[in-house]
Amino acid sequence: MQGTNWVKVSEKLPNDYAVVLTKNNGANTRAIFIYDEQKKPVFIHFSRNGKSRILGNVTEWYSPPMPEGE
Repeated sequence: MQGTNWVKVSEKLPNDYAVVLTKNNGANTRAIFIYDEQKKPVFIHFSRNGKSRILGNVTEWYSPPMPEGE
């Protein structure tokens, strides 16, 4: 699959407000990356039922490829 160049969190972080795929506790999870009020990096997962949770154990991330035609 193209675009699966995983980046270690210790090496680089995504752009603010980027939607990324993460490795969190051994599972692949879609998340939004932000810096919080204290300028601390945070990955947030939003579930289909509207609930959100902070992913505390993200080790790697990558930006999924854009869909065809966009």
